[in-house]
Amino acid sequence: MCAYEQNIVIDLELNPTPRKVGRGLRFEIIEIGAVKLDAQGNAKGEFSCLVKPQYSRFVRKNIIALTGIKTCDVSQAPMLEEAIASLARWIGDASSRIVAWSKNDQRQIKRECAHKSIEVPPQLRRWLDLQAVYPRVMNVGNGRQMKLSTAADWYGAELDQSSAHRALYDAKVTSELLRQLLTGAYQQQKVALDSAMANSAESGPRLSASLGDACAGLAALKQQLLAQGAAA
Repeated sequence: MCAYEQNIVIDLELNPTPRKVGRGLRFEIIEIGAVKLDAQGNAKGEFSCLVKPQYSRFVRKNIIALTGIKTCDVSQAPMLEEAIASLARWIGDASSRIVAWSKNDQRQIKRECAHKSIEVPPQLRRWLDLQAVYPRVMNVGNGRQMKLSTAADWYGAELDQSSAHRALYDAKVTSELLRQLLTGAYQQQKVALDSAMANSAESGPRLSASLGDACAGLAALKQQLLAQGAAA
């Protein structure tokens, strides 16, 4: 699946801009999280950086509730230009592909850098939208786009809700899904999914929504299958 030396899995947390900024920039990046995987899917490092917004004096209450990131956390953080430069240095000069869950992060970086006259580093110019790939490869959700939490449930990962919606944590979850594709381990998981769908009275041959929605979470089902295998 990968002709690159490394994959950089990125996630961003955003804060709305004031109305006076206009339609050109609706959000600003307030946190960057990233995980580095080599071509074989091995984790080679992590990156985490809070970012001080240029136009917003405060982190919105709904963003604080969602992420836990407060105004005081970003008030002394580097501005976006410095944060992006630090990220590029961390990525290094190896042949790299940026991987994110949806195209939103790529669009945000491109839009915000253009708005703030920041040159996008060459390390951030080759992207893969895993959200578009994963449902098709796993034959889940009828190939439709799904939330990261839903995809993780398909895989059988138990999410820590207290850490969700922090950039590095979400990047780690995404990197685990990518790792399964890079190593080929997804094939075994796909067999389990097909078996679960075939045995589910609610599902039929293909589900229109996530198995987690229909079967109270694949994480629990995965544990059940593992227990059955151990007892056999």
